[in-house]
Amino acid sequence: MEYVDLHFPPILLLMNINGLLVHRTQERINFHRSEGIDGVKGSDEPGKGFMRQKIDFFTMKRNHHYFREGQLPFLRALMSHPRVKFAFYSSIMRKNIMPIITKMFERDMLLFSNHMMALFDQDYNKSAPELTGDKWGMIRDLQKVWDSPACKKLDCNFGPSNTIMLETDEINVHDCIENSLIVDRFEREDVWPTNIEHMRNQVEILTSIKDNIFALLDTCQGDV
Repeated sequence: MEYVDLHFPPILLLMNINGLLVHRTQERINFHRSEGIDGVKGSDEPGKGFMRQKIDFFTMKRNHHYFREGQLPFLRALMSHPRVKFAFYSSIMRKNIMPIITKMFERDMLLFSNHMMALFDQDYNKSAPELTGDKWGMIRDLQKVWDSPACKKLDCNFGPSNTIMLETDEINVHDCIENSLIVDRFEREDVWPTNIEHMRNQVEILTSIKDNIFALLDTCQGDV
């Protein structure tokens, strides 16, 4: 009997946080009817059927962080995939991103400790104000990630052929677009829609992203 070799090489999966899993803003959103959707199906009382979802958020310094609905099951699925070596990739300083990550995983710290390979913070980006139009603008520098101790110690030879980045803004991945999947950004109107036409099912969006990544991993049994 022939046996199929199911040991496929690992894939480095890098994910941004702000815009993908979190909406960060200095605006404190008021979750009440006058700002939310009025008369949405499911109301028990006329005129008061606006969104009843639980919205997780926390405040740090001057910023309010609103978490995308379904983000933890989404992370569980991706981070525990047998081929995935998972890391967050952000242009924010480590001291400012760690409280967000800690809050995100507070209900599943084992997932964080067992399946998060690394956090690549601002140091793994490069200055690019001429591209971003922002004096402090930065873009991703994948070579710094591949040369990092976190990648080297795994001895997986991570590079262009076995790295996937999940991003919401193309400018962030200007130099490495071929390794990137650009996905729907989580905006203020997604946190608390003011118009029923703007309502989007965030769980469905994240599930679709997850399914696309799984299909890619199943199809590309070697490199991606």
